[in-house]
Amino acid sequence: MSGDYPPPNEWKNYPGWITFDGRPNVVYKDDEKKKLKLISTDFKSVSKWDGKGEIPSKDEEKLREVIDHAHNLNMPVRFWASPDFQNAWDKLEVIGVDILNSDHIDELSKHLSN
Repeated sequence: MSGDYPPPNEWKNYPGWITFDGRPNVVYKDDEKKKLKLISTDFKSVSKWDGKGEIPSKDEEKLREVIDHAHNLNMPVRFWASPDFQNAWDKLEVIGVDILNSDHIDELSKHLSN
């Protein structure tokens, strides 16, 4: 489940096959971590970068904090509403984003195939 979902203390009430997107600013209890599938957040809550050129160092530092937090939980990370074109995909991949969010499926598929 992603988006507007129940608080983590209620996740235990859902079948085991239902998992949730975690948020980087939430501390999860061990039983709640079992229901996590990934860590995701709104790109704009972390960075103002428009996807052109290089990621500004302060923005990259904030993005890497979220990425490191997710990876320390052994979770992939996704930023929704991130810049959505080749330069942005390249830069986000380099800093460790695991799941690229895109509305341009054909272009992203070609990009990833290369």
